[in-house]
Amino acid sequence: MIDKRRMRIVLLANLLLLFFTIGQGRSFQYEHIDQHARNAPTRVTDDVQELAAYLAEPAKNDLEKVRSFYVWIAENIAYDVRTFRNYRPTRYHRIAPDDVLKSREAVCQGYAELLQAMCQLHNIPCRLVPGYSKGLDGNRRDFTQADHAWNAVKIDDQWQLIDVTWGSGGLNSSL
Repeated sequence: MIDKRRMRIVLLANLLLLFFTIGQGRSFQYEHIDQHARNAPTRVTDDVQELAAYLAEPAKNDLEKVRSFYVWIAENIAYDVRTFRNYRPTRYHRIAPDDVLKSREAVCQGYAELLQAMCQLHNIPCRLVPGYSKGLDGNRRDFTQADHAWNAVKIDDQWQLIDVTWGSGGLNSSL
């Protein structure tokens, strides 16, 4: 006969194994989409239409398409520190998504416009959202003019907020 303490340990071990297995399944849910995005051939990465078509190939739904767009942008577009350091509200200008692809760098506006262009090519409702952010020191001093941009994407009849800029990494205060 198994004592109660040993039975509790076996039960706890089985529960932990079950939770670990469920968690692993979720983390690998998009592995094929992420890997496809990371393996985009350079021949398609200079044209928004070609790139979006390639990234959407394995996707079974809009969520997977947006995930693929997000992963590629976040991992391939660098933050334009020069433009960020010289920021003046009147200086930020729209940058065409194809220009973002050519330069491989952007500030938040460029990240958001590139994601929006890819979504629009696949009839996924996507809006650019202007707003406010804290600076590198964590202090926000001026709420009179938006200084950041991200996206709202409609997936399965629900709007989701997505910020590819923050997904691409960060800056440290020495830059």
